[in-house]
Amino acid sequence: MYLPLGNRIIIKKVEEKQEKGIVVPKSAGREEPAIGEITAIGEDIKLKVGDKVVYNDLAGTPMPYEEDLLIIDLKEILCLIK
Repeated sequence: MYLPLGNRIIIKKVEEKQEKGIVVPKSAGREEPAIGEITAIGEDIKLKVGDKVVYNDLAGTPMPYEEDLLIIDLKEILCLIK
């Protein structure tokens, strides 16, 4: 079990399926939003484990040996999905 320190959280990347619409390729150097599920939180953070959030795709540090987990600073979270 991981316990992030300070204002950091650990999220699991979530793959969202696109049902309809046009797929636009990512532009070089442009951050695209991504969706993740919180698996662990640091101290004094008002989010909960299990919440889904939108974050910058280029943000965070990959966890060693856990390819789908990221350590992200709270300021990199763009919004909470309800």
